[in-house]
Amino acid sequence: MIFIPLFYYVLYIMLLFGIIPIRSLFFLNLLSTLIISFLFYFPIKYLKGKKIKFFIILINIIFFFLLKEFSRVSLKTTIILQIITTIMLLLLFSKHKYLNNISKGLFITLTALSMWQGFKIDYKSNLLQTETQVDLNFYEYNRLKIVDSSKYYNGNSGIAKLYDKMFWGFTKNLPLNGRVYYPKKSGVFPIVFILHGNALAENPSHKGYDYLLKHLAANGFIAVSIDENFLNGNWTSLGQGQPKENDARAFLLLEHIKLFDQLNRDKNSIFYNMVDISNIGLVGHSRGGEAVSIAAKYSYYPIKAVMSLSGTDRQFRESINLTNISYIALHGANDGDLKSFKARSQFNRISFTNDSEYNIKATYYLEGVNHSQFNSDWGLIDSTSLGKLFYGRNNNLKAIDQREIAKELSLKLFRFKLLNVVDEVKYLKQPSLIPTLPNTVIITDFLSSNYKPINYNLKTEDIHKRSFYKNGKSTWDFTINYNSKIILNNKLDSISTKNIIFSLANSSNKELDLLVNVIKDNSVKEFVYRLEPGISKNIFKINTFSKEDRIDPNFQYFQIPIDNKPWDRIEINLKNFEGSILFNNFYYL
Repeated sequence: MIFIPLFYYVLYIMLLFGIIPIRSLFFLNLLSTLIISFLFYFPIKYLKGKKIKFFIILINIIFFFLLKEFSRVSLKTTIILQIITTIMLLLLFSKHKYLNNISKGLFITLTALSMWQGFKIDYKSNLLQTETQVDLNFYEYNRLKIVDSSKYYNGNSGIAKLYDKMFWGFTKNLPLNGRVYYPKKSGVFPIVFILHGNALAENPSHKGYDYLLKHLAANGFIAVSIDENFLNGNWTSLGQGQPKENDARAFLLLEHIKLFDQLNRDKNSIFYNMVDISNIGLVGHSRGGEAVSIAAKYSYYPIKAVMSLSGTDRQFRESINLTNISYIALHGANDGDLKSFKARSQFNRISFTNDSEYNIKATYYLEGVNHSQFNSDWGLIDSTSLGKLFYGRNNNLKAIDQREIAKELSLKLFRFKLLNVVDEVKYLKQPSLIPTLPNTVIITDFLSSNYKPINYNLKTEDIHKRSFYKNGKSTWDFTINYNSKIILNNKLDSISTKNIIFSLANSSNKELDLLVNVIKDNSVKEFVYRLEPGISKNIFKINTFSKEDRIDPNFQYFQIPIDNKPWDRIEINLKNFEGSILFNNFYYL
């Protein structure tokens, strides 16, 4: 059986030297199978007696860490797979030739299946990139400038540093690489930078947003996808990213902005007098979703709008507070990498202080959306290696539909902030108005700079309530007992306003009809709204593999038309419902 690991060694060498193109899932399957094949077959001929038992214990420990760190599966899944591995090993060491051959055949079959799934998913991912071609210009730049990043990035150490030097040709002084789509017509255009997150460093993640670049460029933007793959984890770290490197990601993004400012002023540049450097938007995915917020905070250039796709939070050394920047964040209920809405915290840390400038912020919690499909090069499943055998796909949106959500919401945001098309805000408030979006539940929370907080006194009837701090925001948690009421008393003498705005989150899987009464003296005006049920997570093929809560409550905003009439209190009646409701954000417009 020695030919099996040798076969993988040959394939791996071919990958390393570029003879076979590196594809993320296929590559990771190959690497993990190589490691496990080596552990399975090489020590067999040397093991006897007690050594066999010791080897079984050792390989289970190694397998445990491989699955927990490399494959991103839950603890329960890890334990189940450890039991399977133990059984396979016992069969492998069996003196019965028949059982021994069954074990070897089973292992080879599972290996082949895992490899084939990786290849098939990557191949399908390539096909999904095919779209209607628009008449656009394309430009790719490599090592256009080298920047000293030593203040923010010290590089890897040990074997990883040696590998970086061999694979990339550098360790500290980092190049500015990227790809650009822009309109063919002449003119001056706003610019949008897109920043990928962490995946295997050898995989060109920045190429996975061409669908977004083309869509923005076709609508009058210069769209740039930045290559920072050398900051990602390589095979020596099993694909796990380098810790606390998001400041380096943000630093390089700012260097790219500076580069395009220089190109815009360079008479020999194809971008001469083409870039509207005063109108900049940022998009970040995963770790890039946090890095774009860091860049927006420390940028010398004015950043007007930021978009996070399944973004991380608090991997940087400090919390990022943004002021007077429009911000939207998307997160999927089926995200198998970030299993809670991390960017919600960033949403809560954005404030508006400039009354003369109109800004918005919004969150979108998306049914059937996962982590990887926002990038067309990351495959269809939020796991690598053996772990993806347990991640389900049947409950996910099609990749092309998930990307349609990113395309349309990014276009609405940047048309609003960079082209001053204020009418686009209605689509950011209510995405269901966008005709091209797929038919899926989108729980939306929305606030704008012209919303003013209301000083109120809160009372309840038949409700157990508690106040807590979550995601950077003070929040009320109400436990509802069939029929309950939330009463918001106005502490000001009078507020004449067009609208009252508040947000609720449903932590159950049952929808709830809200009867909202706006009361002034003995006058009552009634409104009926629907609070969406919490969206169940469907990440694994077998739901018992998930160690997370099945429902992550996310806020949905409500806007009550008051028609400039004064009011004393608002009563939110919760009928025929048992469960937990979260409440925050009480504003008027």
